[in-house]
Amino acid sequence: RPRRESMCRHEPCLQTLVESLPNEILMEIFKHLDVPDLKNVATVCKQWNEAASHQHLLYSIGERMAEKREYVQARSVLKRSSEKGSVQAWVSLGKLYQHGKGGPSDFAWAFHCYRIAAKKHHPTAMNDLGWLYEKGLGISPDPTMAAHWYHESAKLENCSGENNLGWCYQHGTGVPKDEAKAFYWYTRSAQHGGKSALNNLAFCYLSGIGTTKNVQKALEVYENAANSGNLLSQYSLGKLYFTGEHGITVDLPKSLYWLEKPAARNHEPSKRLLETVRLAFIQQTSGALSQDLHLSSSSSASVFPSVSQVALPLNDPVSSGSTSDDSSYEESNDESSGSSSYSSSSSLAPSFLSLSSPPTSFLFPSPTPLSSP
Repeated sequence: RPRRESMCRHEPCLQTLVESLPNEILMEIFKHLDVPDLKNVATVCKQWNEAASHQHLLYSIGERMAEKREYVQARSVLKRSSEKGSVQAWVSLGKLYQHGKGGPSDFAWAFHCYRIAAKKHHPTAMNDLGWLYEKGLGISPDPTMAAHWYHESAKLENCSGENNLGWCYQHGTGVPKDEAKAFYWYTRSAQHGGKSALNNLAFCYLSGIGTTKNVQKALEVYENAANSGNLLSQYSLGKLYFTGEHGITVDLPKSLYWLEKPAARNHEPSKRLLETVRLAFIQQTSGALSQDLHLSSSSSASVFPSVSQVALPLNDPVSSGSTSDDSSYEESNDESSGSSSYSSSSSLAPSFLSLSSPPTSFLFPSPTPLSSP
């Protein structure tokens, strides 16, 4: 039995001990104890009960319940952990309320949870609170407050907060429009592992937003984002190689390759475009079919459209936090961050990104006082 002072001093070890010893094993251990040792069982149980009510252990248990989709129990345990002072439990509890897991969605409670954690300088909570302000969920829409909390999150190097702050600067949402600052924050986010920021950064290179237009660099960044699993970047590459916009050489095999990935994840725009590209590919590779199409009537030719016949919007705006957008190369900002850690991994940051010094003077209007949920 660990000494009491050791248990108090080494909480991670205690947490590991409790997690790794289910009741069945404990009973087996007790079976082999002598009578004098069994007299200590009461003391052990008392210490065990005290440990089981610790905020960190409760949080760990709540997270495991959420992973097992036991959301009702997870809400209850995480609430106990948050009441005992666990900041991370407030964030996890907010996500359960926001996404309606373990009960109906309750954005007012999600706002309440994020606000408490944000005031304790939790970067993920700051980003999520900004998103609720931006969307007007659980609170009246307030772009200025949204940008304020994105900025607070970005200062702590949260990649979602950095990306969302860049989005605000690009569109002038809650802050004066400044494309140079937008490009700067997208770069920061990409360096800290932000997948959405890579997609946004590529769009900046493609369109010359906050930087010199560089189509080759745009393709390079798009591919980095696409290889990391970013759905919009995969879709964008597929469309670029199909339409040949911005002077890019039409490459139907590459278009098919990139469109098949998001289509397999049920991305509807990719699924629709994929069918069109497949038909165009058949037309391109089948000489006999191509000859028949040239000789056929215009009505039959429309069955197999050529690349030049397909008119696709190239700059549809993406709404903030959209989970099902039909955009092409436009930027997207993150919804509530899924990160649960205070620091972001930089493993996804492409090596070619070089960050210059930040633009001078990040000026934010004074935020209005937060109201009670």
